[in-house]
Amino acid sequence: MYASVCAVMRNRFEQTLSGFSARVAEKKVPELTAIFWVTKALVTGASEWWPDYLYGRFGLVAVTSVLGAVVVAVLALQFSARRYHAWIFWLAFSVASVAGKEAANGLHRFLGFSYLIVAVFWFVMLTVILASWRANGETLSPGGVCTGRHELFYWAAAGSGFALGAAAGKASVEFGFTYLRGELLVIVALTAVVALAWWRFRLHPVLGFWLAFVLTGPLGGGIASWMATGRSAGGLGLGRWPVSLCLTIAVVALVVSMAVTTRKARRRALSTGGI
Repeated sequence: MYASVCAVMRNRFEQTLSGFSARVAEKKVPELTAIFWVTKALVTGASEWWPDYLYGRFGLVAVTSVLGAVVVAVLALQFSARRYHAWIFWLAFSVASVAGKEAANGLHRFLGFSYLIVAVFWFVMLTVILASWRANGETLSPGGVCTGRHELFYWAAAGSGFALGAAAGKASVEFGFTYLRGELLVIVALTAVVALAWWRFRLHPVLGFWLAFVLTGPLGGGIASWMATGRSAGGLGLGRWPVSLCLTIAVVALVVSMAVTTRKARRRALSTGGI
């Protein structure tokens, strides 16, 4: 009798622990709320100029080497985390954003490809990654990252998405558009269309996510450029470094908000037995 009771209790404990592990694993990425997309756009804008400054100050080889090491370190930290931590995720996200942008710029500057060709290349890369992700039997849901392999595909796709967004924004300049000559309005309009289609007209969530992911790259860069450019050219005239600093502070504030919200949600779940 005692053995039977112990066996039942052990089975229930194992089921509870299994459910707990699954729920924890699902929290390797944040919820896809408005604050996620605002933070994503601001991350892109905040890093618009400082890589070029560092190249000029310390040299291409040194900066690229350090950036590569930092990418490996922060992604290792993200992969080692058992669940979503706002500070770890957004640190990795910010570094991946810079790395993706510089990957696009590198193909243009050092191999001589036009940004249109670079954009096509990274579009193909993103498509291949998503197809491989699906072929491996993993869900493509960006909000359901729950395994190491799933997370590997997520970050590979994110890096390609960052590079594609950067290349697409620069490609439009090659065709005569600038952020202050209508491109920013076009990007805002396209982003709004995607958001509306996703929210109200049941656009496929995977397609909607990656469209929005790519578009918010040039959107963030465009907003930063508009804020920094002189008033005579149609901008706000705030200057590059004040804008970069302000956007960085905004990103930090949003990450603090997300960290506090996540902590409160976990405490509520623990108090109610949800986790």
